[in-house]
Amino acid sequence: MNSKDDKKKISKMHINYRFEFIGLVFSNHFLYI
Repeated sequence: MNSKDDKKKISKMHINYRFEFIGLVFSNHFLYI
C-alpha cells in the first residue's frame, strides 16, 4: 500500500465533504430567507 496515495485520497474526500457541507449551509440559508 502506498501511504502517499492514501493521503491524496483522504484529502480529496475531505475537500468533497467540505463542499457538501457548504452546499448544505447555503441551501438551508436560502430556505430561511
